[in-house]
Amino acid sequence: MILKKPKDLSDHNQPALDLQHCIAKTIEDEESGQIKAGQSIELHCKIVGLVARELLSRMPDNMRNNLYPKGAELVAAAHDIGKVNPLFQEKIRRNLSNYQHNSEPSLKGINPNLEKETGYHWTVSRAALSEISNSSAMIVGQHHGVKPNQSYSDDKNIAVFGGSNWQKVREKLILSLEDYLKEDWPIMDQDEIWTPLNILGLTTVSDWIGSGPALSNILAIESEDNLIDLVRDVVDKAGFVVPQIKKGLSFAEVFDGYNPRPMQEQMIDMVQDQGLYILEDRMGQGKTEAALYAAYRLMERGLASGIYFALPTQLTSEKIHERFERFLDCILDSTDQHRSLLVHSKSWLLDTEMGEDGRPGYSWFNSRKRGLLAPFAVGTIDQALMSVMNVKHGFVRAFGLAGKVVILDEVHSYDAYTGTIIDHLVRGLRELGATVIMLSATLTTERKKALLSYTSPMPHSYPLLSYKNVYDDITYSQAIETEQKTYILHSTADEESVNEFVMDKAQKGQYVLWIENTVEDAQKVFLLFANYEKELGIEVGLIHSRFLPDDRARLEEYWTGVYGKIRGSNNKGGKILVGTQVLEQSLDIDADFLVTRLAPMDMLLQRMGRLWRHSCVDPYRTDEARPEVFILMPNEEEIQSNSSWCFGPSGAVYSPYILARSAEVLAERSNITLPEDFRSLIEAVYAPRKDPTYLNNVKSELEQRITKLGQLARVSLSMAVQISNDDVSTRYTDVETVEVLIIKDMIFGSSPEIILVNGARLSLSYPVGDRKAKRQIAQSLSRNIMTVPISKAPDRVIKGELSILKPFLYIEPDSPSSLRVIKLKASGMLEGLNGRPGHDQYELYYSQDIGYQKK
Repeated sequence: MILKKPKDLSDHNQPALDLQHCIAKTIEDEESGQIKAGQSIELHCKIVGLVARELLSRMPDNMRNNLYPKGAELVAAAHDIGKVNPLFQEKIRRNLSNYQHNSEPSLKGINPNLEKETGYHWTVSRAALSEISNSSAMIVGQHHGVKPNQSYSDDKNIAVFGGSNWQKVREKLILSLEDYLKEDWPIMDQDEIWTPLNILGLTTVSDWIGSGPALSNILAIESEDNLIDLVRDVVDKAGFVVPQIKKGLSFAEVFDGYNPRPMQEQMIDMVQDQGLYILEDRMGQGKTEAALYAAYRLMERGLASGIYFALPTQLTSEKIHERFERFLDCILDSTDQHRSLLVHSKSWLLDTEMGEDGRPGYSWFNSRKRGLLAPFAVGTIDQALMSVMNVKHGFVRAFGLAGKVVILDEVHSYDAYTGTIIDHLVRGLRELGATVIMLSATLTTERKKALLSYTSPMPHSYPLLSYKNVYDDITYSQAIETEQKTYILHSTADEESVNEFVMDKAQKGQYVLWIENTVEDAQKVFLLFANYEKELGIEVGLIHSRFLPDDRARLEEYWTGVYGKIRGSNNKGGKILVGTQVLEQSLDIDADFLVTRLAPMDMLLQRMGRLWRHSCVDPYRTDEARPEVFILMPNEEEIQSNSSWCFGPSGAVYSPYILARSAEVLAERSNITLPEDFRSLIEAVYAPRKDPTYLNNVKSELEQRITKLGQLARVSLSMAVQISNDDVSTRYTDVETVEVLIIKDMIFGSSPEIILVNGARLSLSYPVGDRKAKRQIAQSLSRNIMTVPISKAPDRVIKGELSILKPFLYIEPDSPSSLRVIKLKASGMLEGLNGRPGHDQYELYYSQDIGYQKK
């Protein structure tokens, strides 16, 4: 190998520091504020090894034995051996308050600025271990989620690492760790993918925990027993507790006395072991409860370590969190001292000490990522998908999902790109010892065969449970007789007549649901009908994703009560509830009449599932009410003349090709009977065929998109990390988003404050060392953050204006997707900091009833 040598670096063998004088960390004196030398590298490595051993001891036996070879904790311990090098040691000493230039003879003349060029300490770690264990060397070389510098990562003695004298010190450290942990280096198959990734995830998480304040402030091992007890306590506080599960609970005991429906009973009988389960059933039939109870049964038998409930998007309501936590309240033993930590997601974020990268102001304090590491969590499927994508810290996500029951809710046939990654996710999760339960009302035969890796004919019965066990054998549930429901269908492009029809229905006391594909369109419809609210006494509501969390929670709480299972005497009079996809995905609402913008067929069927959903509501419907749907869509001539643009904003959300095929099928129907028509409708839209000429362009566009994004989904899961960012697209749409913090004011100075939208004053000062207070500030700020497309976001904040927020919120440096901050005026207009406009081209507004708007 020809090595490119940095300038100003001689080739002589430099004298090396003694091992005990090699520093891993610095610490800040809480009283004086002085930066002092902290832990030695040797001590830090030993502690991280103990943390890894403790984490392994808490895993179910089958998970630990199958996923982690003996000696995995030794690899975790060796992660920082590369800090034994002159560049790092000089760099860390220059951070000390008492630093004196050239005071350390072994570091005289060293230029730490060369560290970046040579690939930092993880490159040295890989080089130092390369001859002992190549697989282990690759792991320690990537524990920070970035690729080592290939020019240097295979040579342990080059001058840039200090030559042979420094390598001897590193070898001494390696021997010390082997002796301390009494382990040999793990044996890994050269072609195996998941074992190195599993150990890499274990290594990184152990390093984060071992770098937390409770452990990083230890300067010497005074008592081995006390250290081990402290490690156990810190791992507890990091949230990695073994759940105490009640045994022998029936379905009725878990779910408020409800006995299982026939399909739920079949699932209970079939779920006896790990594997892949695909449950297809129509909306409102208790798929969620069936999956949760199956997960409980697997945990009860020691076949799972936790549950990750993955929802389609961030649009999803907090209502599913409430259902999930009620379930956990039932299954967790009351004697479990960590019960509240396990159950309540907010408590888990506030009360756990995740260590280095889990601190407020760092990327993994973010609940969407961090929830993957919790024993129980509700999150998005995107975070699960990134566990099998070549992204930064994908292996940490994989570590968090290993051995769990992963429930993938609302899996549709529509998104072919996400579908490609889901295929990889399912295979990857099974390699990680996880059980996958997929819930769907609308899967094509082709998608199901891809998920099951199966080519033979499948049953056409509906509902259906398909199960693939660990030996790849496939079994199916028995056919079940189920009640059929017929919906009256109207397809139209005449929105004015639909508006009049809706007003008529509402005036006659019906509960109308109107679903749009974009927030802007939903806001326009809401404002149109809101004008009639006072005049005609029709209550009108709006729910979408661009509300602040507390406002959205308030709206969801109210409208799910109004459109819920019980319509009491207090809910007289017609209603109109307008919203976006959140209404199709996550809220248990029951409408008398539905208007929806055209969407892919599977999404439309989901929306129809919110119509006449509960028979217990039927007595309260008006005599004229019928299960009736109006679908707003272009006519056949418009689609044929301009299939690329005729769908308006919806064509940017969904593929125009799929919209056109859905419209074609719907135009031929005057009614739909469910679940009888589920399979035929889905197959009619997605089955391969020879298309008419007018669809060639939009079909070609979709195929190119699928090919391009599918290549990303199929990137080899090698140890060669290609992407430094860990937020990549997992969907068809290219819409890039950014987080926006909305406040009333920001006060700088010696006692900085934020005035929140609700008028509360949030002090950003906290006692030194009070980490819980810091986390509470971060959590309060997060309740005032929403996600919006960059195209509709406020202008970027001037560099330096966010400095007072950096201790609490992760602000990616020099990134266009970094956090934006905007101030809410009394008029509802949003303005930038220091009196600047919110945006230099248009006006931005926010209200509690309409949400975030661009005008």
